[in-house]
Amino acid sequence: MAHELESGPDDERATKRSPVPDDEPPDQGRCDNRSGSVGRRGYLRWGAAAVAMATLGVGGASAGSTRDGIGFERVVDAVEDLGADPTGTRPVNRRLADVSSNSLVRFPEGKYRLDGRVELSELGRVGFESPGDAVFVGTEPNSGLSVESTEEVYYTGFTHAESVGTIRHEVNGAETVLLRDIDDENEVASAGARENRLEVVATDAVASYEVTVSGGIAPVDDGHTPPDLDVSGGCVEGTVAFDTHALEYSGAVTAVDVTGNATVQLNGEVMDVDRRSGAVDPRLASSVHIESTDGRDPARYEFVATGDVAVDVDRTEPCRGRGILAEEARAGTVTGSVGNGAKAYHFSRGIDTLDVGGPSRISIGSDR
Repeated sequence: MAHELESGPDDERATKRSPVPDDEPPDQGRCDNRSGSVGRRGYLRWGAAAVAMATLGVGGASAGSTRDGIGFERVVDAVEDLGADPTGTRPVNRRLADVSSNSLVRFPEGKYRLDGRVELSELGRVGFESPGDAVFVGTEPNSGLSVESTEEVYYTGFTHAESVGTIRHEVNGAETVLLRDIDDENEVASAGARENRLEVVATDAVASYEVTVSGGIAPVDDGHTPPDLDVSGGCVEGTVAFDTHALEYSGAVTAVDVTGNATVQLNGEVMDVDRRSGAVDPRLASSVHIESTDGRDPARYEFVATGDVAVDVDRTEPCRGRGILAEEARAGTVTGSVGNGAKAYHFSRGIDTLDVGGPSRISIGSDR
């Protein structure tokens, strides 16, 4: 839901409210996983198209600088040089839209309000960094930066928060993109103890299920749940008929696969399982979406996330009929490739590193 806030004429230009890409075909999410993993803090690289170079200057900007191999002609202070409001009172969309090519924009500590999207294009190279504690706050759904046809993009050190809206950034057509230290205030810490409860309620004859969590999982001793269920690490498989099986777990649910008529309840709330893999703990509130833009040159990716991670099966196409499986996205580093399609993952806290090589379109941020 949009949250209408007052803004002056200076802040109204360059704001565009546009949705993230629609859902893609489904993938699998099972206990018998085979490749990949997940973790935190980093960079992303990918190949793409040639870029036009703008030459506008910014008065008051300091001399150039280099960040992780990307050279910028000038360093710009978001507040002093661009006039961005660091209190979160007035939107900064219009100010950021005035960023010139080959500039590195430094954000002092503060809160920066985004009302909708900021469209940036053909800047050669552009960077955004927070040496202190800078927070982007969204007041519209999918507020954020949309960077098009820019050869190199650098983005590091920010926290994403939300008012009524969300923060979601998109980069399309870049040759090199470096993302590091992105925190999401929607994060939910994994519990050390098994203090969460998941119930599979069979409403018909036999229903089978597979549940994967980021922590540990075990049957509840309630007289209905068999104590000898097939449990392996954070994954459990079972069969239930006209009864309820209860499981206690730590961390977050990263996949649920149900065959037959059954409902799944997470801490008393019904999950939308739809009798297939893909029911994900709603606390995994953000996602990374990686789409190939050239079927002849697959995009290869690797990323490290801070908290729990789960495959977004609604927007992930199967890979050679096998797909990316839920266990692979539980812990460590997630690696993979995508050709004529897309891959997507939910995460709970933030991104440490994201490395993508090949012609791609990247979208990252809150799903709410």
